[in-house]
Amino acid sequence: MLVLFLKTILLSILTVGVYSFWGRTQIRRYLHNEVLAGEDRFEWHGTPIELLLGWLKAMAVLAVLYAGFFLATLSGSEALKVGAVLFIYLGFFAVLPFIIVGAFRYKLSRTSLRGIRFSSTARVGEFSKLYFKWLCFTIITLGLYSPWMLNHTAGYLRRSVRYGDQPFRYDGAGKDLFGAYLAMLFLLLPTLYMITFWYIARQERHFWQHTTFGGARFECFVRGCQLLWLTFSNILLVIFTLGIGYPWALIRKLRLQCETLSLYGAIDLSTVRQLVAPATATGEALGQVLEVDADFGGGFGL
Repeated sequence: MLVLFLKTILLSILTVGVYSFWGRTQIRRYLHNEVLAGEDRFEWHGTPIELLLGWLKAMAVLAVLYAGFFLATLSGSEALKVGAVLFIYLGFFAVLPFIIVGAFRYKLSRTSLRGIRFSSTARVGEFSKLYFKWLCFTIITLGLYSPWMLNHTAGYLRRSVRYGDQPFRYDGAGKDLFGAYLAMLFLLLPTLYMITFWYIARQERHFWQHTTFGGARFECFVRGCQLLWLTFSNILLVIFTLGIGYPWALIRKLRLQCETLSLYGAIDLSTVRQLVAPATATGEALGQVLEVDADFGGGFGL
């Protein structure tokens, strides 16, 4: 992993960033192959060309947004300048559903287990209507609707997941997170915001424990203290090694995810048949350019 990481950095510098798409693909392939479900290993089927084309499309979208912004600011009109700022923010929010669904669909469609690929039936148009409705409720309630919004988002995405032709299901409710969310709000300042790690852990347990596949149900055992220790120790590891420790930090995070997640119940994978839904890397690339974490699905697709 360290060799892949250093090779990617060096060749990306020499090729003015072009090799980064090839390096990221190799790193993803390595990490997927190190994750096991029982005795079977996951595989990554994405290609660097897909990432490169996705990045070019993402940059074209951003070019349109920023071109409108700069043309408005050069006009000298204060009204147009204010409109330009609103245009950028509204444009950013407008592409959020596309980023979330696009990245989710792409990662799933390039991930396989036992030769069978995952996929997602999520649709940008359908999700956009729901997402902005949930966002409006969250704004109107001054954030109190957040547990419902996150639960609805996770639920929509997880119910769209297919392993071959077999669907995943989700039966979680936002009200189950509301008490923990209120407790977090009251304890933010007294705990110097460290209580958020416990809430994130509670949220992850909720999402996974309400996700089922066939006759089996997921169980998540992650705790806030584990997330707190992992986050701060990884930060120190990367800082004091001048970035060289990043591969170890990434593997430690992946290992914790794997060690705290299980699937209980009977599953007959021999009945699963291949079913592939097309997806591009544009949404994921746009999310990376804008530094948006689009993994609302709770880890599907790594």
